[in-house]
Amino acid sequence: MGSDAFAQEVMRVLRMIAGTGVFGRGRRQPIQPNERQRVIDRCIGERSFLAAPYVLGRHIQGDTPEARGRALRAELLRATDALDDFTRTLIHRSFFERVPGDRDDDIALDVGLARRSLYRQWPIAAEKLARAFADLVLPPLRAERPVRRPMVGREDLVSRVLADLSEGYSVSLAGAAGIGKTTVGAAVALAWQQRHAQAYAGERVFWYTLRAGWNDWLASFIFAMAYFLRLNGAPNTWRQAAADAGHGPLRRAPLIGVLRHDLGELAGERLLIVLDEADLLHLDRREHREIANLLADLYHTAHLLVIGQRPLIKTDRLYTLPGMSREQVGQMLEAALPGAFTPDEQQRAWQITDGNPILLCLLISLCQTGTSASDALSRYAESPSIEQMFGYLWERLPDEERILLKQLAVFRAPSPQHAWIGQADVLDSLIARGLARQDDAGGVELTPHFRPFVLARMTGEERIAHHAKAALVREAHGEYVAAIEHFIEARRPDQALRLWAAHSSAEIARGQAASVKTLLDRINIGDLDEVENRNALRAFRGQLSLILGDGASAAREMEQAEPGSSAAMRAFIERLLGDAYELLDQPERAIHHYRQAIEAYQVEPERAVSYQHAQLSYMYDKHLRDADKAESEAKLALINAYSAYAQAALIRGDFDAALAHYNTARPIADSVPGNHRSLSTFYARLAELLWQRGRPDEAIPLIEKSMAIERARGEQYRLLFDYSMLSAALIVAGRHEEALAQAEAGLALAKRISSQRVTASLLANAAEACAYLGQLDKAESYAARVFELEVSQSVPYAFAVLGMIARQRRQHAKAQEYFEMAIRAARSEELRDPMGEAPAWRWLAIVHLDQGQRSAAMDAFAQALALYESMKLEHEVEATRRLMAEAGLV
Repeated sequence: MGSDAFAQEVMRVLRMIAGTGVFGRGRRQPIQPNERQRVIDRCIGERSFLAAPYVLGRHIQGDTPEARGRALRAELLRATDALDDFTRTLIHRSFFERVPGDRDDDIALDVGLARRSLYRQWPIAAEKLARAFADLVLPPLRAERPVRRPMVGREDLVSRVLADLSEGYSVSLAGAAGIGKTTVGAAVALAWQQRHAQAYAGERVFWYTLRAGWNDWLASFIFAMAYFLRLNGAPNTWRQAAADAGHGPLRRAPLIGVLRHDLGELAGERLLIVLDEADLLHLDRREHREIANLLADLYHTAHLLVIGQRPLIKTDRLYTLPGMSREQVGQMLEAALPGAFTPDEQQRAWQITDGNPILLCLLISLCQTGTSASDALSRYAESPSIEQMFGYLWERLPDEERILLKQLAVFRAPSPQHAWIGQADVLDSLIARGLARQDDAGGVELTPHFRPFVLARMTGEERIAHHAKAALVREAHGEYVAAIEHFIEARRPDQALRLWAAHSSAEIARGQAASVKTLLDRINIGDLDEVENRNALRAFRGQLSLILGDGASAAREMEQAEPGSSAAMRAFIERLLGDAYELLDQPERAIHHYRQAIEAYQVEPERAVSYQHAQLSYMYDKHLRDADKAESEAKLALINAYSAYAQAALIRGDFDAALAHYNTARPIADSVPGNHRSLSTFYARLAELLWQRGRPDEAIPLIEKSMAIERARGEQYRLLFDYSMLSAALIVAGRHEEALAQAEAGLALAKRISSQRVTASLLANAAEACAYLGQLDKAESYAARVFELEVSQSVPYAFAVLGMIARQRRQHAKAQEYFEMAIRAARSEELRDPMGEAPAWRWLAIVHLDQGQRSAAMDAFAQALALYESMKLEHEVEATRRLMAEAGLV
């Protein structure tokens, strides 16, 4: 999620909350605390789209920037309750509790991190907070709400429909396009909500507008209904749907059963279900037929209103809307344009439009552009269809209104109104004309009847540009599936794939699998330049096919994967192929692909590998009845799970907890036969932790175990990393001759395997070992080769070795210069490496002592101590204090 605009905006708001995004980083803030908070809240409310009604909605108490900012700050603070302890502490101390004068170094010390780690953790923490905030404030599915529209002469019909619904009858509203069905339906829904609002908490109306190819899937309808029921105190359908999501095809029968149960639980609470655009259902499609059958069944447990041009679903009552009467047309024209139409012109308007409200809306809009009623009627008499009348109006609209209509046209559903704040006057004009409309949740949209006509007037280049902007708007607001569609329409399929990769788990859990599969099928794989992206598209299509229960399509899709992808992508595809062949009841092929998934990783992410071993254990147990292999795979799954726990603890800086997790897994690892890659990774990770914590004698045998496994497997690339770690551990243990031998053995292997980063590390280790052994010329030669490779991570260590060499040659000024260069390299923006910086400060202190510069030595020791303490390296802290004591500085 690193490129997630929503998470980036959360990070920006956090900086404003801390004051650094408002006042800067100066120590002095000549402002009282209460006033300071008001300034911050006002800035947040003015500058962040997260503080807009579209995002915060009912959480805002007041209509000022300060009130919006205060509400956003409060909801972000509330969202931190859902975070893990470390992330919550980090965010509170870094932002909510930050006071003027706090430095980043102070905060890093308080949360137990090095400054470099602090900067690395901030965006990670912001991403976690963004997810928690979205779960708290943004609905899993943005519920539709009926929009109140001007209505003339339909009050009696609204009353009759309300009476029928109240008596338990299901009702259909039918009629021609633009006749006012949705307007009447919205009036019914709003009256229903108002009538029952006091007796029952929450929304009483579930409104669902069908959109072809977007939400006309049974899963989409069930998830939306489940979320509505959850808000009304019946969460069982939502829990069942969320539990099923991502674990194979949606189990329709159980879900529908739970849905009926939830509706039955609320049967006495006057819930109204409204389906708009129902005539988009095609009953020859299974998905559409199931939606229709479900709706036909629901009125037994809820009140049902169906809206469409033709009565597709059988209901108890059917109302076909006629055109407006002559008197009603006159009332509508007079209300919109007082005195503009004579009685005869009102008569002509009624005859030309046949009382169709949408045609009358177009007539009024044309007159609002300066056209006289007589001219407008003459023009419309020649072409009384909606399309032709809209075309004539289009030519009369100002350029800025046509541009904004095109921008709005690419959105299928209301977009955030604040996204158009720079065009507010133009938007107001479109709303006044009836060409656009706004809802009560901060959204705005092009009036749906006009959308196809606006789209038809756009060039290809305009569509691409407007979809690109729409994608960014949707992504910034956490509406990722909509953003994916816009990216595809904007011919940016790589960005669509990037977005789906980051948010697929959450969106699958919201029932979006079928919709996204339809979107991804629209991507031409030939439009993707990179192999990684082409294979990602195949993998995502295959994954979604599996969720929809189509194992054969999933296997066909992913068997076409091209060579040349990253290890992680290959592993993902192999894992999905295993799932596909298991679904197809081919266990041997499934096991083969699960094995390939594990083998695909160069550096194993423990969580993914743990899942793979667990899946293999299940396969051996269920299909092949091999208890020994099932047990072995289960142990490997446990080992990787404990390793994942340990890695999470290390990120938090809790080294004791990390070591405890590794020690729990150690006897399990020792009991597993064979030379599994997971074992070598486990031993290497544990060894690295031990030698970095000053326990090299315990680490060295573990590294040697890892190396033995890798040799048996022929894993020379991974063996190279272990040579580097072993030589480093031997240096820490004071076994410098052995360290040099291992580093040089690694360098010999590196000649056959190209890896500049590991080669530079081995060269630095060899140089340091030579320096300790007094082989100064050789040490200098190895260090020089580090600089030739231009690997920045090893540069501080190479400078430190040159400083050690200069000191042994009694070139103290030169030694001081080299150690200072090591410090600068370690502190650079690119590195920020306290592990390389701290020993350089300690060596610099020793050089100052050599020259009798006790005050400078004391300052350098203090810098080393602070770094070692921030990294919780107690053995290095003790060693530093011992040197200070020997020098009489403490």
